[in-house]
Amino acid sequence: MKTSTVVSFFGGGRGAKSRIARALGVSTAAVAKWREFVPDGSAYQLIQRFPALYDLDKADCVDASNASQTQ
Repeated sequence: MKTSTVVSFFGGGRGAKSRIARALGVSTAAVAKWREFVPDGSAYQLIQRFPALYDLDKADCVDASNASQTQ
């Protein structure tokens, strides 16, 4: 799951990482350490709590797959 997808889901902009951290029960610093992809354990927890993220993540995978096929 892409970090950018999760940040967008939580409203993007200022405070998005704080909102994500609160939802997971972790520190904002922990979320700030995420790179391109959300760690598996956190992604699992997010999908359990916010099932709509699963659909967004699937859409990202399909978009990435289509982009690589057209090149």
